[in-house]
Amino acid sequence: MLIESYQHTPLGKLNVARGPANGPKLLLLHGMSNRWQTFLPILPELTKNWQVIAFDHRGHGGSDRIDGPYSAAAFFQDARNVLDTIGPEPVALLGHSMGGSLALYLAEAFPEKVRAVIT
Repeated sequence: MLIESYQHTPLGKLNVARGPANGPKLLLLHGMSNRWQTFLPILPELTKNWQVIAFDHRGHGGSDRIDGPYSAAAFFQDARNVLDTIGPEPVALLGHSMGGSLALYLAEAFPEKVRAVIT
């Protein structure tokens, strides 16, 4: 359903999963100590009308473990790195737990890149 690949960042690789282009882009943001697969139960419905993009934050799932910080600011940077690479059109953000907070911060910091927020 989603195809995983690595996105290289200055601090290491992020595991990013992308679905087929079935509509506008939807970036999924998982919570602390989870991974993108936490959204598996709802992916069949989401992928019908959205191009779903999800990723594992540093130290989670298939992303690199690093010696650097594991902080809200660091996780925000991970999300920003992914957001910057998924195209020029605004995307919808769906965040769970910590991911919900990150979605709100991303929308505040980059309103031109965000069309909607679901927390």
